[in-house]
Amino acid sequence: MRNQDELFAEVEDLLRNYPDEVTISGPREGDLIGKAETFLNVRFPPSYREFLRRWGSLGFGPEEIYGIT
Repeated sequence: MRNQDELFAEVEDLLRNYPDEVTISGPREGDLIGKAETFLNVRFPPSYREFLRRWGSLGFGPEEIYGIT
């Protein structure tokens, strides 16, 4: 099983290799992530918080990984 760093490196490779097929909402600041957690009354896992900090949300063709937009 791959760890978080390996998965995130794979995403970065996809972003570099297929820039025209990827949509990114953009990195999200910690305070916005915290506001989303408060509004939803949840605490996101550390890996999802890092995903939000790096990309916000991602789309690869018809696939989308939801985030904060």
